[in-house]
Amino acid sequence: MSPRRSSRARERPGPPAPRGADPGQAAARAVRDRERCAAKQWFETREEAAALALMHRTQWGEDRVPYACDVCGGWHLASRGPRA
Repeated sequence: MSPRRSSRARERPGPPAPRGADPGQAAARAVRDRERCAAKQWFETREEAAALALMHRTQWGEDRVPYACDVCGGWHLASRGPRA
């Protein structure tokens, strides 16, 4: 089963800037977060992400774990490195 990309827009607001934060820094952080998110493989559900994580584990011995993304509202895979 290959992952599919959603047609949902990625322009979701990220978490609010901390109080007293420089607005310019917060805007730059938001842009960086959106760019990082856009570069990652996106899954609509945790189950889809978990299925690919299982494939990585069985075929290549890579531990991956699904996580919910605060930027796009979808799911990505975090790396835990190779299994020993």
